[in-house]
Amino acid sequence: MTSPVLRDPGGGGFVVELEKFSGPLDLLLHLIREDEVDITDLPIAKIADQFLAVINDLGLNQAADYLEMAARLLRIKAQILLPRRLGADEWDNPRGWLVLRIVE
Repeated sequence: MTSPVLRDPGGGGFVVELEKFSGPLDLLLHLIREDEVDITDLPIAKIADQFLAVINDLGLNQAADYLEMAARLLRIKAQILLPRRLGADEWDNPRGWLVLRIVE
C-alpha cells in the first residue's frame, strides 16, 4: 500500500491525501458499505476496530483527522456500553451524530 502524501495547501496546515480515501468519513463509509450494515444501527465496536486497523495499515498514525474520527468512534462505543441513568425515559442515541454525517 502506498504512503499518505502530506502537502501544505498554503493556509499554514497540512492536508493528508490518500489514493483510496478522501477523508475519515470516506474511510468510514467504505467500511460500512464493505460490511453491508444498516447505518442507523452501526456496530460501533466492530467499525471502530476496523477503522483503527486501516489507520495502522496505511501508516496514518500522525493524521489528525483520522485519529479524531477514531476517537469519536471509541467515545460512541463507550457511551453505548455505559449504563443509562434510572428514570431516564429518553435516550439520545450516540450514533445519531455519526449517522447524520454519513448521510450528508
